[in-house]
Amino acid sequence: MKTQKIFLLIFAFIVFILFFYDKNNEDLIFKSDFYLQDNNLSELPSSFEVSGDVEFLTPSFDPKINRYLLNSNNHNQSYEFNFSIDDNYEIISSKTLSIENDKFEEYIIEIENTSSKQKYFFTIVTSNKYFPTYDIKIGTVSDVSKGYIYTTFKNFRNYTFLEAISLISEFSYSEFVRWLQARENTPGGPVFEQTQKFLKNKNAKSNALILDRHGVPLVVIQGNASYADFKYLDGLGNVLGVYGIPPARGVLVGKYKVYDDEFNLTSEITWDERSYLDVHDLDFDQKKNRVLKIGYSQYLPGISTITNTIWSASFIIEDDLNVTQKWDAFLNFPLGASDESHVDNPNWDVFHINSAKIYGDNTLVSLRHTNSVSMVNKNGEIEWTLANNELINDFQIIRDPFDVFFGQHDAQMLDEKTLTIFDNQNNQEKVARGVVYSLDFENKQAIFQKHYILNEHALCCGSFQILENGSILSGGSEGTIYEFTNENTKENLKIEIGGIIYRAIKQQR
Repeated sequence: MKTQKIFLLIFAFIVFILFFYDKNNEDLIFKSDFYLQDNNLSELPSSFEVSGDVEFLTPSFDPKINRYLLNSNNHNQSYEFNFSIDDNYEIISSKTLSIENDKFEEYIIEIENTSSKQKYFFTIVTSNKYFPTYDIKIGTVSDVSKGYIYTTFKNFRNYTFLEAISLISEFSYSEFVRWLQARENTPGGPVFEQTQKFLKNKNAKSNALILDRHGVPLVVIQGNASYADFKYLDGLGNVLGVYGIPPARGVLVGKYKVYDDEFNLTSEITWDERSYLDVHDLDFDQKKNRVLKIGYSQYLPGISTITNTIWSASFIIEDDLNVTQKWDAFLNFPLGASDESHVDNPNWDVFHINSAKIYGDNTLVSLRHTNSVSMVNKNGEIEWTLANNELINDFQIIRDPFDVFFGQHDAQMLDEKTLTIFDNQNNQEKVARGVVYSLDFENKQAIFQKHYILNEHALCCGSFQILENGSILSGGSEGTIYEFTNENTKENLKIEIGGIIYRAIKQQR
């Protein structure tokens, strides 16, 4: 009887939280004034100087960079900065700035050329106590590609009770019930058990970030919920993957929040069927008003003799909110094609879809646990598969110094015959990289073109994007972002955040 009373009290408290929790207060959103002005800034005059606690300014590599992050673990302290300039310029704002480093805020110094009346701006962004140690290293400033960097980072740890309630409150009551039903056989512990990498600041929250071209935060979305994929999709807006406590390892059950350019929440994207929306990826074709969602379908015990429950990677395509295609890896690949190391998980994420992109009427999907990338046509048929997996592979990989890829993420087509992959090289002797293959469909060959090598391993996550003058990669489980100008050179930009970065995308808006 006493146990029942305790259970009822706990249940009543959860219901109270679910119905009365103020979701609007969960996310702290910092917005840079200059981001809202399209980051259209002129360089500072070379005569501009800063004195004070400059050792805490990041990046401190070049005074002509006009946006800095005050990066110090000594939060709730004051910092004094003094600014000076030659006779050809005038500081319109104050020449002295006192900053309290305890919250996200942007301080602006305005300068004017006394002859031409051209105005220049110098800004300092401060962070709060939940922001980790942040380090930016740049080689040649002029070589850094233009555009905003969309990314997320998070530390994975055991949730406290209140944090778990905060996650649950993001979802509807019916979704909460479904999570309880699926939770029965889920292994305990941190959200992800793949990584041993943790933030130095154990109190850090999950963050979604938009960085300027040099890596300094312009927009920060910070809250108790966990964030994954974050990017800008033409026709939709700023889309952010938000997930709660997964029902199985690798399955990021959640939804997407859609923000406008003022970062007002405009809509949410969910999976409407009796499956779970996964927030590893989302794509949108603005011309056809077509959205691609990836998710998981649950297959009940009895279908497989090797595991209790199968979660199969799926995607659906909606045209004008009507489902026009549904594809399921379980119905297209044999179970034996999956990495056998995952069968010890009682809720087995068999294929693990981690990226999906629309190309005309076709869809490119990356399935991590089969080490494969496949093109699926509009009828749900597999056109071709490139895999480090003899059961399903259609190509011979030619001239690759690494021979093959392992546990890949973020597959994309640059054109009809050029494929890019973030190659995690999970637990192999070689390190992670971004690799480019040319596909010869007639001779069934994947011909190595080039790769950008990271000096680290990536147990999970990661992304690879070709830019006009190089490439940008996120190191995934190592919490780093790199930009290269050439495949054989040292990185020109390195941003170290810590925790796990799922993906980093540079976009010109």
